[in-house]
Amino acid sequence: MGSGVAYATALKDADVELSAAHRRAASVPWWRPFAARRAFSDWETALQHYEDVTREAAEAYEPVAQEIRQAVAEMVEIVASERARQQDETRRRRSVLAARAIWGWSEVTEAGRRAVYVFRHDVPRDDVPEGAAPEESPHVDLRGLRRAIVDLGLPDVRWDGSALAETERQLEGLGFGRWWRDLFHEDFRTFTAPPSAPGSPSGRGNPSGGTATGGTGGFSGGFSCGGGF
Repeated sequence: MGSGVAYATALKDADVELSAAHRRAASVPWWRPFAARRAFSDWETALQHYEDVTREAAEAYEPVAQEIRQAVAEMVEIVASERARQQDETRRRRSVLAARAIWGWSEVTEAGRRAVYVFRHDVPRDDVPEGAAPEESPHVDLRGLRRAIVDLGLPDVRWDGSALAETERQLEGLGFGRWWRDLFHEDFRTFTAPPSAPGSPSGRGNPSGGTATGGTGGFSGGFSCGGGF
């Protein structure tokens, strides 16, 4: 009776017996007291048998139930561990991506305004503005790119659409704008910190050492960075 099937079968049989005894007791006419007493006695016997079978079946099934609970707990732990491993691996890949020297920039003038065109050396460029010289740009990682743009005096920034699209693909579901905010605590289009949420500490400063207090942004290469803003 240690299996789940045996447990269910024992309960079903005892329930059928108890139901039959109840129907017999309920069907005896009131003017037949002897038959009524006998039917009631049979019902009490069936009820006691049902309680005994239920208790015994539960006791016999308990080792199986314990094994099931243990197996479920182990499976939950395995799933949680695998999810944590995947999250750690995703964070590692994003960290590696940020450290890759694949970014470049080029100063340009658009509509009489000074701007900087930002692209990736390893991605075919999209709609390169007139006057840009991508081949003359050094290869820098993401932090080096930010420092270079800040050092330029935070001109208008035009992000290459293909570079952003490929970066978001490699971020595996994280928007470029959210990634930049996580790293630098600022908007990648304006290089300014977003307003502090109510109740949050203010004046946290710029974590990367630049000023990041000016700039108008304005250009994004016509690319929307998904849900990351």
